[in-house]
Amino acid sequence: MEIENTIKEILGILATSDSQENAKAYGITVNEDGLQIKDIAQNADVYMLIDELIDDKRLANVSFNYFCLLTTGWAAPLDENGEVNGAPSKHPERRRVSLLVTADMNDKTNIISAIKFHGDDDDEIVFDYNQATGSLAEAINDLLN
Repeated sequence: MEIENTIKEILGILATSDSQENAKAYGITVNEDGLQIKDIAQNADVYMLIDELIDDKRLANVSFNYFCLLTTGWAAPLDENGEVNGAPSKHPERRRVSLLVTADMNDKTNIISAIKFHGDDDDEIVFDYNQATGSLAEAINDLLN
């Protein structure tokens, strides 16, 4: 898919560390020169970052192709019910990840999440197409709508 290649390229540029200090928001424009990446905002707390963007209405009149939110953290395997037992950071099989949430600014219902695993499987990326749930997914939807 073309969007997957674009997201992989964005991750290659932005997700160079598995422990960045701040969650970061970017505007991405795709043109004949390639990707043009503009920093929008950052905050140590991803939810405070989203709240700032909502309060400032920073996405109201943007001309980007994509809005991206990048954060790092821990991921752990899901159990048979599709849940993590306890905090991912405490799980014995935890792994460091970068999470990139990408929203198409022409169709704000088209939201793709990509998780890049760090460590031995640096090339592993898991995509999620409009299936995210939970508090971060709800905050992103509030931001975009």
